[in-house]
Amino acid sequence: MDYRVEAIIGVLRKNLNNDISIKKISEITQLNPCYLSTLFKKESGVSFSSYLRSLRMRYAKIYLRRSLMEIKTIAYNIGYKDISHFYGVFKKMTGLTPSEYRSKYKKGLIKRTVEKNLFISQ
Repeated sequence: MDYRVEAIIGVLRKNLNNDISIKKISEITQLNPCYLSTLFKKESGVSFSSYLRSLRMRYAKIYLRRSLMEIKTIAYNIGYKDISHFYGVFKKMTGLTPSEYRSKYKKGLIKRTVEKNLFISQ
């Protein structure tokens, strides 16, 4: 994978709770937003926004499984300022609301997975 895309992925992981956009990333990397978008899709196989959304949902699921944090706090921690939007995206991607996901996981109805390399040491 291109070193620039790897660096962008690192920035995304470390800044999930911030307002991240292709424009802001392009300013950081000093790459044209259109070029950055094309490069990211070519190297990762998915669009920047799809990758960011998937990354946020992976972290949301981890928080739901591993913590007792309120759902609104989880949403904020992964970059969603609008709780309704978070619920909508989560439901669309998982078929469950965050509360349903947490409940089903605790009851053992959702396969337990091993999460590696998702949390970055602070």
